[in-house]
Amino acid sequence: MVDKKVNVKIISVTKSHSNKQSFYKKIRNVFDEKNYLNTKFWVLKGVNAELASGEIVGIVGFSGSGKSTLCKMIHHEILPTSGKVETAGTTYLVNMEEAIQDNLCGIELLRQRLSKKDMNKKQLQKNIEDVIQFADLGSVMEQAVSSYSMEMRARLEISIGIQKNSDILIIDEALTLCDASFVKKCQDKFLELKEEGKTIVVVTPVLEQIERFCDKVIWLHFGNVQKFGQTFDVVHQYKKFMIWFTEKLSKQEQRAYNEKFRELQTSFSLKDLYTNTLEESATVKTREELKLIRSSLYKEENKKKNVLLSPFFFLVVLFLCFAGFLMIKENEQKKDSKDSYESKTAVMSKKRKQITAMTKSAVTTSSKPTTNSTTSSEEDTNPQEHLVKLGETLSGIAEKYKISMAELMDINKLTTADVYQGQILRLVKDKTEMTSQTTTDQAIEKKEEHVVSAGETLSTIAHKYHLTVEQLRAYNFLQSEQLSPGQILRLKQVTSATQDTTSDNNAFYTVQKGDTIYSIARRYNLTVKQIEEKNGLINSEISIGQVLDVAQMMVTTSTTSHSQNKTHTVAVGENLYRIAQKYGVSVEQLKEKNGLTSNEISVKQLLVIP
Repeated sequence: MVDKKVNVKIISVTKSHSNKQSFYKKIRNVFDEKNYLNTKFWVLKGVNAELASGEIVGIVGFSGSGKSTLCKMIHHEILPTSGKVETAGTTYLVNMEEAIQDNLCGIELLRQRLSKKDMNKKQLQKNIEDVIQFADLGSVMEQAVSSYSMEMRARLEISIGIQKNSDILIIDEALTLCDASFVKKCQDKFLELKEEGKTIVVVTPVLEQIERFCDKVIWLHFGNVQKFGQTFDVVHQYKKFMIWFTEKLSKQEQRAYNEKFRELQTSFSLKDLYTNTLEESATVKTREELKLIRSSLYKEENKKKNVLLSPFFFLVVLFLCFAGFLMIKENEQKKDSKDSYESKTAVMSKKRKQITAMTKSAVTTSSKPTTNSTTSSEEDTNPQEHLVKLGETLSGIAEKYKISMAELMDINKLTTADVYQGQILRLVKDKTEMTSQTTTDQAIEKKEEHVVSAGETLSTIAHKYHLTVEQLRAYNFLQSEQLSPGQILRLKQVTSATQDTTSDNNAFYTVQKGDTIYSIARRYNLTVKQIEEKNGLINSEISIGQVLDVAQMMVTTSTTSHSQNKTHTVAVGENLYRIAQKYGVSVEQLKEKNGLTSNEISVKQLLVIP
C-alpha cells in the first residue's frame, strides 16, 4: 500500500496571548519568575498532528479549546509562539468572522474573491455562476451581503471555498449554520475533493456531521490534543466525556473543573513542554520537536534578560517610585473625602428606608391580588430571552426552544456558535425587524417582472411571488420549464393594451456594462444573427451605451412563438442522447432538425426539438 502524501504537518505548536495588566504590574512581574510566566494565557500547548492528502479531518472540543486558532495557523493567518506548521500546496479558510464591506453585494463579493491575475472574464463569469448554482441563492446575489442571514452568508462562504479548489480547505463553524439539504450537498462535494487528493478540515459542534463524512478527528481540550485518531474511536470517547461532564457533575463541579484547566493554561511554560517531550522516546520526531521548543525557550529567556538590562528599564523604575509616592498621597486624600461622603449618605439612606417601609405597609393589601395575576400571566407567556448557563451550547438552546441554530444566530447577530456563561440570548425578533419583513413581502407583491438568476427554477420563483407554476407559464407563454439567466418573466396577467405599451417602451435597448450580444439575445428571446442583421453589427461587437433596435423582432417573436417548435438550451453535462430521451425523440431526428453532422454539442447551444 502506497503511503499518502502529508499535506499538513503540525510540530509542537503553542500559541500564547498576553493577559491584560497595568504597566506597574508588568514591570513588577519581571522580577518574579512565577508571576512573569503567569502573564500569558496559552491557547495551544504543544499540538502535534499530521493530515494526509485525501483525508477529511474534524476538530471537536469545548468552546475556547483552540479550534479556531489552530485553523488560522494551518492557513498561515497567524504564527505559532513555538513549533511550526508545514503545509504542502495552497490553503483556504472559510471563516464567518471575516469582515465584509457594508455596501458590497453578492456578485461583487464573488468577483473580488474569485478573480485572479491570469484569469479571463469568461472563466471568471463561469466560476461565479458555478458558485451561485451551488449556494442556491438565486436573486439575493444582487442584494448587499450585510443584509444576508447567517445561513445565507455561510452557504456563500462555503461555496466560494469549494470553488477556489485549494489543496487544503478549512471550514470553521460555517457548516453548523446550514440546513440538512445543503450539508448533504457539501458532503457529496467533499467526497469528490477527497478523491482528488485534497485535505479538508471541518470544525463543528454537531457530532452527526463529524461522524458522517470525517475520516479522522482531533479532540482539543483546553489547548492540548486529548485524542487524535479514527472518527469512531475519538467521537465515542468524546461522547462519554460529555455525558460524564453534563450529567454526572453538578453546576458547581463543572465550574470548578473549567477553572482548574483554565488555570493550567495560565501556569503552562515552554520549560514544562520541553521536560515532558524530553521524557518521551528519543525518536527522530521527538528530537525535531525538542529543537523547536529549545529555540523558542531561548528567545523567551533572552527577552526577559534584555528587559532587565536596558537603560530604559532603570528610568522606568525611578518613574514608578515617584508615581507611587504621588499615588499614596492621592489615596489619603480620597479616603478622607470618602469618609465624609459615607457619613452623609448613611443619613440619607436611613430616611429613604423609613419612607419605603411606610409606603409598603400602606399598599400591601391592595397589591397582593395584582401581583399574583401578573406572575401567573408572565409564566404563561412564551420566554423572550434565555440566560446561558455553564456547559450549555447554542445547539442545545436552539433545540430546547424549538428553533434552528441559524435563526437563533441571526436574531442575536452572532458570527460563531460559541456562547459563554451569563450571556443573554434573544429568542424572538424585535417588532422593527418583523415590520421590515412585512414591508418586504408587500414590495414583492407589487413587482410586475422578475429577472431570472443562475440556479433559479419556475417553482422557486412561483413560491417567492405567491404564484403557481401554471400561472407563470401562462403569463409568459412558456412551453417548458427551461429558464436561462437574464430572462425576464411577467408576474401578472398582461392585457392586450399593456402588451402594446410594453413593446413600444422596449423598442430600443441601451447596452449596459457586462452585457454581451448573447445575453441581450436571450433576454428578448432572439438569436444573435437577428440582432446583427437588424443593427448592422460585424463580429458581434457592441459597446457600452450603444442603442440596439429590437422592436420589430419582438413583434415577430411574440406572434410566432406558438407556431414554432420547442427549443432546448444545452446545460452542463448534457449530451444528445439525454436530450433526445427527455423529449421522446431519437438522436438522428435531433441531428437532422438542427443540421448537425456529429454528436458534439456545446453548453448553452440552442437546439430545436422536432
